[in-house]
Amino acid sequence: MAGKIAPGLIVKLCLSGVVSMMIMPLMLIPITIKCIMKIIIKLRFGWTADLVPGHDCSTILKPMRTTDSLLLLYLQLDGVVALEDVKKRMQDNLIEIRDDNGKILHPKLTSSYFWYGGFLATQVYPEFDANQHFSYIRDENQDIVVCRSHEDLEGILETIGNTEIHPGNPNMPLWHVYVFHVEQVGDANLEKHTSILLHIDHMLVDGGAMSMTVLPAFLDRNDENNPATLFKNLKPVSSFTRTCLLVQASFVTPLALWRAYFPGPHFHDQSPLHNRPGKRRGRLFLSSQSFSLDNFKRIRKHTGAKINTILFACVFRTLLKYSKEIAKRETHSSDQDLEKEAKDWQFTLTMPQGLWIPGDKLELRNRVAGAANACVGADVCHSDPLESLSRMRQIMEVPLRDLYAWSLAPFQSTFLNSVPTAITDSLPWPIDGVTGIITNVAGPTSHLKCFGKNIVQMTAHATMWEDLDLGVVVGSYAGDLRISLVGRKGSFSSREELKEFMEYLKKEISSMVDAIDKKGA
Repeated sequence: MAGKIAPGLIVKLCLSGVVSMMIMPLMLIPITIKCIMKIIIKLRFGWTADLVPGHDCSTILKPMRTTDSLLLLYLQLDGVVALEDVKKRMQDNLIEIRDDNGKILHPKLTSSYFWYGGFLATQVYPEFDANQHFSYIRDENQDIVVCRSHEDLEGILETIGNTEIHPGNPNMPLWHVYVFHVEQVGDANLEKHTSILLHIDHMLVDGGAMSMTVLPAFLDRNDENNPATLFKNLKPVSSFTRTCLLVQASFVTPLALWRAYFPGPHFHDQSPLHNRPGKRRGRLFLSSQSFSLDNFKRIRKHTGAKINTILFACVFRTLLKYSKEIAKRETHSSDQDLEKEAKDWQFTLTMPQGLWIPGDKLELRNRVAGAANACVGADVCHSDPLESLSRMRQIMEVPLRDLYAWSLAPFQSTFLNSVPTAITDSLPWPIDGVTGIITNVAGPTSHLKCFGKNIVQMTAHATMWEDLDLGVVVGSYAGDLRISLVGRKGSFSSREELKEFMEYLKKEISSMVDAIDKKGA
């Protein structure tokens, strides 16, 4: 299945290579425009100003220029930590850290972003004050908020996640750290935990930078599981190997673009969930729930499928069944009519693919490309979930998949922010008409420590964009696998519907485990 290259694909590769060589000279056009704009911006705003590089410009696309595209990182510690301690540690370990020449190592944290002539630019923010980027979340009595239920936490996530980072002052550096408390019911008494919530723009970081550069700033230095040590323990990839990889990838760019724009038979997704009227800006948040990591490993062992393929199969089957439920409620269609109609519904899920490799400088930047995977109802409507999983392997575990990502990343980096937004806004993009996004982040296998206290929970919440219905974040940490959901307001009428979707997903995962058990028996 995966790994074998069919003769037809060899022909496509040859044609793709020819087309790539023909369009390669055209890359000089956006590069030239960017060089000219860099000079103009520096002359106009000073030497510290610059054009934002294309790899940090995913949110330049119109569907992503919303508060829904902002990132949230949530940490929960098993004890009380003061805001001042959090601020001092982040200042010492991230904000004010300098290189050997005395230059600020992460200038993004003290820079503002602005538009000039339809191009995205950045410059040092002259009025930067770290105190403005750290705050407690307080209630109407100005007491520090204490969450006593999942609903309390979800309310905070929705309040913060659906607002600008700095309302009324968009020129401030695009990040903010909040601290509040959570009460956990212990064996004998109430134990108060500290929650740290980082609200940050995607222009500053991707998932890899968040894990290996931002998160370590909060951790105790002597923690042997610190993610910042990940690449230090691996042999760096040589410049020659990197160059060979990028050269190979450049020859599949046309194939990668075709797969990005046309992952399924329809250009835009069609389903009762995606076509639901009344969609609007704003995200509904569902706090993460724990799942057995061993169950996913068992499915992988018995089927040979990758963990991501298993996740996609379960989410796709959940989307199909939940869309049927919506159709029953809102159109009162019969089961027989729905079964026939549902086979042509299309669902597309985008998965960010991190491109960080050993030897990369641990910095605040984006090294990621998106991989779109689509299916129609007929692909996942089987009574046996393992049949659906087998079909998903055919769709997802394709040859050259990783090379496609390495091809799209430099292509997007070259063309993004090379023309005014008036032009980019008029173009179709692969993210138009997509149902959802799913992210899978493998974390440390044992607990990390922060201020001497265990981080008992560590989750992120999916960035979204206009017309996107669902965000799924899967993260493993300390032997635990947690799934958090974010839903578009209108696609889901309430948080209760999002909880209902989670229950459907639990049943799909359980049914796949049961199918493995029956097969083994």
